[in-house]
Order: sequence, then structure tokens, then C-alpha cells
Amino acid sequence: MTITPNSGQPLAQTEIRGTGFAPNERVALSFDAGHMDMGAEADEHGKFFAKRHVPFDALPGAHRVEALGQESGLRARTIFVMRTDWPQYRENDQGTGNKDFENLVTPATVGGLAPVWTAPTSCCYVAPVVAGGVVYLSTYSAMTALDARSGGLLWSTAPGDVVDLRPTVADGRVFAGHVHVYAFDTASGHLLWDHPPPADGIFAGSSLVWRGEVLVPGTSFVAALDEETGRTIWSLGTGYTDQLVLDDGIIYFRAVGLQNAWIDAVDARSGKLLWQSQEIGANWSVGPIVTDHAVFALGGSAVFAFDKRHGGILWTTPLLSPGHIAEAHGLLYASASDQLVALKADDGTIAWTIPADQYADWALPAVAGGVLYARTTADGMSAYDAQTGTFLWTSNLGVGVGISAPVIVDGYLYFAADDYLLHAYALPDTT
Repeated sequence: MTITPNSGQPLAQTEIRGTGFAPNERVALSFDAGHMDMGAEADEHGKFFAKRHVPFDALPGAHRVEALGQESGLRARTIFVMRTDWPQYRENDQGTGNKDFENLVTPATVGGLAPVWTAPTSCCYVAPVVAGGVVYLSTYSAMTALDARSGGLLWSTAPGDVVDLRPTVADGRVFAGHVHVYAFDTASGHLLWDHPPPADGIFAGSSLVWRGEVLVPGTSFVAALDEETGRTIWSLGTGYTDQLVLDDGIIYFRAVGLQNAWIDAVDARSGKLLWQSQEIGANWSVGPIVTDHAVFALGGSAVFAFDKRHGGILWTTPLLSPGHIAEAHGLLYASASDQLVALKADDGTIAWTIPADQYADWALPAVAGGVLYARTTADGMSAYDAQTGTFLWTSNLGVGVGISAPVIVDGYLYFAADDYLLHAYALPDTT
């Protein structure tokens, strides 16, 4: 009996195959002796095939998947490993900074988070990613892999130039671009390829991987590279950008010129410019975010919502010195100079606000399991109920968190701080 894939997150679709059962008998399938399913049937050779989704409430770790022949009484078992990776900057291609499938740390349990390990970094702006039980982070001069539960060093590779602080993991590789774009093997850290900067600028931010392409921003362009070789597929001149988001084969990004900024929409396959928004005011925040219906971005003094089809403005909401943004379940979370604001995504009205210190405009919010994480005080990371803004927890670290993006995976919270350490917090029963 096999299950494919044999690891993934809740609601992942799997294919289950088994042999050796009685011809044409019903086969019951179970997940951890629960979630009984009578829907499989063996063929005349005693083989069965079924597609099933992993239960939504499955917790991180190994789970037993069992098949029971209803006439023969024959049993077969295999293992599915549930994990909720955070494989790229802001978690997903859309840049929302939200993970729905975190079911260990919730508003009811987040108060139990406690420090479990630290690891040195070279900068407080580090944005780690987590995949397959491994934390990948850049230390500027090297790409480093750590055991996600213990923080133990697995490998570290220095390619010879600056490594961007926001890596991406996909297809057994770690990609990072800053000046150069590098591809590393996830298992060994071996440098697979190195794409040097073009003549008209340098690579400058987090990448996306899409259908064999590595999509990378730059100081005056965006480009698509071949995932296997690093060869340039296309390049498009634009303003400075350091983050791309992607939906339905279209790349959206905020481009910054000498005096202003705007949003571009580009076909990911061809590199053709599809539309360009009106100017929104210069702002050095990350973004934008794309959802089913809109593109959201922070301008010089407001939050903007654009129609993703043509770039027309849907609404704007004034915000003093906006910094960074996240989205979950119809709410936008925007950091500003003096507050963290939740806005309704459909019309931009303010749902609630959280007063914050003078450094809040640098805060990078993230959401997981109904909990909003953001730095709103000078002494560490805080957590709030993502729907109501109710305060739930703070790390009381005693040092600032800078603009590190919090990452939440399988009951662990990771963030970098101004003490140049990556901090890992976890619930007591997950370590």
C-alpha cells in the first residue's frame, strides 16, 4: 500500500494504492483509526486506487493510513507525514503572509509559546523559510540550513558574493538572488548554478518559482530564469523592485522610480507588460498582495486596492507612513508609523487598530491559525487575535525585532531580532 505524496499539509489531495485484497471487495480507508471511508473498491485483481484529502484537523507529525478489506479482513498500512511548510518569503505566491493550516498555535494556545533555541545571523532583517523540517536562512555571505526543531547546523555554503536575506525553496533547491542569483541543493547545500547580474543592474530580492521558471526582481528590471540551468528566459525593464507576487500566471510588483512608485502587471510566461497603475507615491515597503479579485499595495500615504484585470483603483484609505501589509480572510493588516491597522479588503474601511511604538512602520505582519504576529513594541514579537485585534501574547525579548518577517510552522514561531540571532519559540508539547 502506498500514499502519494507521503507528506504535506491538511486538505492535501493524496492518491492511495493497494494490492493483495479480495477481488471486487469494498476497502475501508482510515486516517489514524478515524475518518473512516468506505468508498474504495478493489478490482478483479484485488487492487484498489482512491483519491482522498488529508483531514483538516491533522496535527504535525506521522499519521497511520490503513486499508481494511471488508470481506477478506486483510489490512495494509502506510505513513503520511503532516507538515505545514513556509517555503518562501510571505509564505505563498500571492504574498499574503498568511498560513491557514497552522492548527497547533491558535488564539487559545499562543500564550504558551516559549523560547527553545537561537542561531546566529548577520542581520536583523533575516527572513527565514522552512520546508521539510529544515530552516533555510541567509547570513549575507552564506546560505545556511538548520534543523527546524533543534536549530542544529546541517550545512552552510558561501558562494562568494552576497546572498539575499529572503530565500525560496522549491523542487529540491534553494534560490536566492542579490547581485547574483544562486541555486543550492536543499540536501547538501551544493551550489547548482550561479547567474551573474546583467549589465543594466543587479538582482535585488525574493524570487518565485513557477512552471520551471525562477522569477526574480532587480534594480531596474524583472527577469525569468530557467530553474534547471539559470539561463535567462526573458527580462523586462522597469523601476526598482524587490518582491514579486503571482496569481493565475500574472506577476504583480511595485516598481519605484526616482520620484514615485507604481504597480506593474506582467505575463509570467512571456514577460509582456499587461497594465501599469497610476503613481501611488514612493514607499520602500514590501508588497504588493494579490487576492482573487484585487491587488493591494501601500503608497506614500495610503493603502490602495486595484482591480487585478486592468489596474483601475477600487479604493484608497489614507494611512500615515505605511510600512508593510498582510491579508487573511477578508482583512488587510497594514503597519503604519503609530499603529497596526486592520482594514476590510472589500472597501478599505478600518475594522480595528492597535496602537504601536514609533518603529511600527517597519513591522512585517504575518497570520497563521487565526493569530496575527507583528512587532508593535520595542521588546520583541507580539500576537493578536486576527479577527478582533485582541492582545494574546508577547515574547518579552528585551530587544527589537527590526523588519524580520515572522514565520510560523508546525507549532514553531521563528523571527530574527536586533541581537543578530534567529529566535525559535514553540509550545511545550511540540519540542
